[in-house]
Amino acid sequence: MLEQWLSYPATPDRVLSMIGIEIHWVILQYTLGLSFLAVVAEVIWLKTKKEDWLKIARTIAKGFIIVLRLGLQRVQPQNLA
Repeated sequence: MLEQWLSYPATPDRVLSMIGIEIHWVILQYTLGLSFLAVVAEVIWLKTKKEDWLKIARTIAKGFIIVLRLGLQRVQPQNLA
């Protein structure tokens, strides 16, 4: 079956597409995970009132904002139409 798949003329394009899809999937999980961890850290801070958890939540939120901004940097109004 692998030989049949490799015999198709567009094999390099398929491999490149699979790599691109996987990279985007990892970035999506990373971004969603950062926001979730920031919320969890803030909830822990609300329950314990330890300032360390607030610092952790703010640091994670800053990382999330940086990742989100880099992702949105490519989206411009003329590209949305």
